[in-house]
Amino acid sequence: MTNRMLARPLAAFLFLFAMGAVALNAEPAATQESIRGQLTQALGAPAASLEVSTSTNLLKIRRINTALNDSTHSHRNQEAERIARTVSEALKGLPNASKILAINIEYVKRAARGRDHLVDWIELRKNPDGTFTMHIT
Repeated sequence: MTNRMLARPLAAFLFLFAMGAVALNAEPAATQESIRGQLTQALGAPAASLEVSTSTNLLKIRRINTALNDSTHSHRNQEAERIARTVSEALKGLPNASKILAINIEYVKRAARGRDHLVDWIELRKNPDGTFTMHIT
């Protein structure tokens, strides 16, 4: 009898939990596409040269086969600062945006067979005002 009494509330809880998990997983995809679109426009970059992914508190941006791969670290830093400004604006008002504490930007050479070679990696950290600045060690 006790098992039956617990079965319905447990089933309802599991259903609501699953629905919440689906909603939370759908949200980052929309955020990623929004950020990717804004970066494509701000950088004048082809969509194929940008990949955006998120985890709980990290935004990862991959720049694939760009001219900056053959440039200097200083030039990539300049683009990273533009990316930081664009992302800061893009995150304003988005749900869960406050959870993103860092941005990793990877400059990657991708070979025809899909193998990636990391050219450079830049990390930006979130300031209290919501902007991102380069982390230098």
